[in-house]
Amino acid sequence: MKYYIRPLIICFLCVFICISVFFGIKYFFINNYKVDVNAANSFVQAVTKESTDVEYRTTIETLPQVDWMESDSEAYTDSSQVYSLEHPPYEVAPAFNDDGSIVYDGKTLTELTDQINKVYVNSYLKNTGYFFANFSKKTGINPYLLVAITIAEQGCNTTCNPASIEHNNFVGMLYYSGGVKYHIHYDTLDEGLNAYFNNVQRLYSSYSDPQYTVEELAGRWNPAGGQWYIDTLYRWIDYVKNK
Repeated sequence: MKYYIRPLIICFLCVFICISVFFGIKYFFINNYKVDVNAANSFVQAVTKESTDVEYRTTIETLPQVDWMESDSEAYTDSSQVYSLEHPPYEVAPAFNDDGSIVYDGKTLTELTDQINKVYVNSYLKNTGYFFANFSKKTGINPYLLVAITIAEQGCNTTCNPASIEHNNFVGMLYYSGGVKYHIHYDTLDEGLNAYFNNVQRLYSSYSDPQYTVEELAGRWNPAGGQWYIDTLYRWIDYVKNK
């Protein structure tokens, strides 16, 4: 038995040290990080699209801001209302006219809208398919790809990330202040989606052919994502297309 005492003591000490290191890291780094995130979230709530951040304003103010959220219904989103997954902003689908022309993938505006709405049926973006389809009709941009980004970035095929709902920012649009990244806050879902569409138009307007590849879009929207992000978007595009 005495031959095993020393190895057991060493093993016990190693386990003790590992546990101590783990809780030390958790206490001094992770807990502090959570405090920083909470403080940042409190700060972001007070930040709107009128941020004075130079880099952000330079990006936004040089763009022609188009209103892509038009429909034949009055807007359902109201900054004075409180929405939830149970009662999303577009609980009632917006009305629109369809001239029967093909928009994308052999589908009319109505067919494409219905296809996208299937993806968002349980999501905070419920019944917003028309806006994606209409944007595609006007620009020629792949609507499946636009929807795929909302899934890859914020999980909007199910419920959408709580932070994305809080800030009406469903694609991870950020601005920088003091070297820290913050989610841009929008007062309504309409404003958030409209900003997304305007950003897409700005990022890809340099392409003469609107049918750009997934690689081109992914490389501009999330350059750090690399091949993993490209593969992720392709997977979600197939999901949307075959829903």
